[in-house]
Amino acid sequence: MLRFTLLCLCCLAPACRSLSAESITPNVERSGVRHGGFVRVETRGRGRIDGDALAEALRTGLAASGLFEGIVDAGGSWLLSVAVVDFPDPEWGLDVTAKVTMRWELRTSEGEVRWTESITTTHTATPEDTFAVGEREELAVQSATRENLKRGLERLATVDLAP
Repeated sequence: MLRFTLLCLCCLAPACRSLSAESITPNVERSGVRHGGFVRVETRGRGRIDGDALAEALRTGLAASGLFEGIVDAGGSWLLSVAVVDFPDPEWGLDVTAKVTMRWELRTSEGEVRWTESITTTHTATPEDTFAVGEREELAVQSATRENLKRGLERLATVDLAP
């Protein structure tokens, strides 16, 4: 019985830790769009999706996209807020499905909301992806989060920010 319990704990261990910024950083290509000014980033995580890791992944994606002149820690022409607003427990079975909803909002430095959108993404990890159930959950959550960041940046590239 002890061996079974230890085996189960080893299989579920990845499901207990926060995600790293590297694991959720979206793979984005440089956009042909360039919004003027510098952007400041604020994030709010939830559960295993840590706010600091989310901010780092978002900053990396923003820099790669080239959507703004740069990213700043204070001030700036724009404030991009991204918050995890819904992150239900992943659905477990042979396959593990994770769902992540984030609220995206872009404001001017004066506080005027120029764009807001809620984006929901899901990912299902299967035994073909990895054998251990805990690793399947981690993969599903990472992939759903990474895809949400990618979609948000793609949507941001389509927003007309002209005054």
